[in-house]
Amino acid sequence: MRKDGFTLIELLVGQPPARLNLDIRNPRGFTLIELLVVIAIISLLSSIVLASLQTARVKARDSQRVQNIIQLRNALELYAADHDGLYPDYVGGTVEPNNRLSCWHICSNENVGQYYNADTLKELTDEGLISALPRDPKGPPAGYGNDLDMGYFYKVSESRRNYKLIFSGLIENPNDVPVSLRKHLFGSGFPQTHSVSICTEDACAWSENNQCGSLDDENPDTVPSMC
Repeated sequence: MRKDGFTLIELLVGQPPARLNLDIRNPRGFTLIELLVVIAIISLLSSIVLASLQTARVKARDSQRVQNIIQLRNALELYAADHDGLYPDYVGGTVEPNNRLSCWHICSNENVGQYYNADTLKELTDEGLISALPRDPKGPPAGYGNDLDMGYFYKVSESRRNYKLIFSGLIENPNDVPVSLRKHLFGSGFPQTHSVSICTEDACAWSENNQCGSLDDENPDTVPSMC
């Protein structure tokens, strides 16, 4: 009895079919070459799938960070609407720097970061405007230390009518973030490509180190362009 068939190599590489004499009393097994080809193809496909999966995970985490900062902006505006246009006040950092900048997450190990304060933006949760302050979906990046360029930062003017909110150094792929959220960052000591920010119009030019706490941002003549 004769049957037409393809070898595994012919099926994989698209060669023309061969006329084979298949005898069920003398079955033909795979050759070593055929097995190696199959293993190589499976490995290649696995690499492609894993790479696509990793890309999807990065995109999902960055999307979550963007949604977190937008959610905070909405909560801040609701808070201001209920408090005569005033935003939550500065609560101070570990070292009490006079730049009205505080941080509630990551912040250079949180225990030693001079801007860290667990009560940052606590008013938003106390008043039920947000269930909890967002935390990074991935957590501290590998190898980060005591630099002050990573974390979730909030800076508010002395009058409490302007603020700047930055998730600094945590975006994994800047191309996943709208350009509008990457325009107004802090100074050169902070990452310029892996951060997102939201700010009131008068606060967008603020840097991290200027002494905003000693200025009255309701009087434009006393506020430099970099607050």
